[in-house]
This record gives sequence, structure tokens and C-alpha cells, in this order.
Amino acid sequence: APFQPSEFQHVDALHYCGYEYLNPFMQTLPANPRVLDIGAGIGGPARHVAQTFGAEVVAIDPLERYTQLQQRIDQLCGLEEQITVVQADAATDDLARLPRAAEGFDAIYAILSFLHIADKDALLANCRKVLKPGGRLYIEDWAIQDTTPFTPEEAEAEQRVGMTSRLTQAEY
Repeated sequence: APFQPSEFQHVDALHYCGYEYLNPFMQTLPANPRVLDIGAGIGGPARHVAQTFGAEVVAIDPLERYTQLQQRIDQLCGLEEQITVVQADAATDDLARLPRAAEGFDAIYAILSFLHIADKDALLANCRKVLKPGGRLYIEDWAIQDTTPFTPEEAEAEQRVGMTSRLTQAEY
């Protein structure tokens, strides 16, 4: 492949720890796992887990421009056989219709995407349909530390970033 996934990290890793933050979770899975990436964006984590762990990845995002860009970068990295990119909404689309979903996923991970989905019960029920028995779920998201009402400035910032719900860690 002409490019390595790490060469795109400066534009597609939206996590302050880079890609490696997923390593401890991925190391708990069987070899060459089948995983679902919810809210994949342009695919940095999907490329990392495909290359590093031999994972088969189905990466979904509701935004067509992100899925198109991810497909192009995956091709440039020679990972288009390991990563299937689908434009889909994890809360409202039937995840059982995704490629490779019939066999079930060993794991599902979501990095800073659940905060944009208001109906967490529907989202988690949808995930449960495609997760193998004993499969693992990794959610990294914003959680509020207390239930003090937001100031007007904080409420405006919440709207700008598209947060649809404010949950405490215990509520998650």
C-alpha cells in the first residue's frame, strides 16, 4: 500500500491519545475479530484496528461525506478488503442489515458519537442485536460530573457541538 494509516493521524484521530487508546480494549478480543465502529468519521480508528489487530471492520457514520472520504483513505492504505464503510445511523437503521452482521460482531466501539444520539435505549438495543453473545462494547463519550444546570454560555456550546443528551457516568 502506498500509505500507512498513521500518516493520516494528524487529520483523522479526534482523540487526544491518538489511535493507541483502543489497544487495551482490542487486546481483550479474539484474534482477527469482527468489529463494528459506530460514528466512524473518516476512519482513523478503523484503519488502526484493521492494521494492528487484523480486524474485519464495518465502519458506519451517518454523514455521506465522511463515509466517502474514509473509503478513499482506506483504499490509499490498502485496507478496503478489511474495512467495509456504510452510511448508516446506529440508532435508527437496522444494524442487522449491515454487511457481516449475520455472524455477529465480537465487539462494537463508539468514540465520541453516542453523545449525538438522544435515544440511548434504542441505540443500545440496536447494538445488542448484532453483538455476539459474550461480545464486548466500548463506549467513550462525554459524561457530566454533576447535574448542575448549564450556564447560558455552556448551553449554547452544547447546542453548537450537537450534544443531544446530558448523562452522568452512572446513567450511562
